[in-house]
Amino acid sequence: MINCANPECNEHITQCDDCGEELQGCCSTACTTNPRKRPYDGTGYYVKVPQPVAKKTEVTAV
Repeated sequence: MINCANPECNEHITQCDDCGEELQGCCSTACTTNPRKRPYDGTGYYVKVPQPVAKKTEVTAV
């Protein structure tokens, strides 16, 4: 079992070696086109990609 190389999908999938190479570690062809797709090295283990952090808006009392 590996995680999809698309960090926005990250689906946990079973994939043979040939399919892993063909789909670059992704669960579908749609995920292969994501600009944030992680590089696939054949293991299915990925370095955590930093996620954008939403800024908190301050609420002031009235």
